[in-house]
Amino acid sequence: MDSVYGPILELIFEIILFLVLVGIGTFVYNRTILSYDKMSNSGEVLPEDEIHTLKQVFYLIIMSLAFIDILYAIMTSQRLINGLFYFIIFDIVLSVFLAVALDKSSWKGKLILLLLVPFDSLNRLLFNFTVVSYIDIIHVLVFIYFI
Repeated sequence: MDSVYGPILELIFEIILFLVLVGIGTFVYNRTILSYDKMSNSGEVLPEDEIHTLKQVFYLIIMSLAFIDILYAIMTSQRLINGLFYFIIFDIVLSVFLAVALDKSSWKGKLILLLLVPFDSLNRLLFNFTVVSYIDIIHVLVFIYFI
């Protein structure tokens, strides 16, 4: 019985930890970025074409980072990369960033938020790679959706 409950408890703990990280990220975002936006209007500083270009560059950077994260997930699932701590942190931080930026008001947004949990990275960081980390294919599919 203990072997059945172990992976389920790990999964629940990872989801709760991820939601706590998203809550902290949302708090930091609301305190820094939104307060800065109230103080300055970017439309007054830059022309609208420049703002549009900056948004496109931002989206390209996010797409590139998501692609790198997908490559990381594929390589670690094939055990080509073993124990790279920085890629684990990169996956968690990128997932939290996308979850903070995600519109969570609809059911679709809430479902994507739960599917965005980096199970493999959290599992490698906290529990040293157990059976639960094989469900990371869902995480890869969500990153493909974001791209």
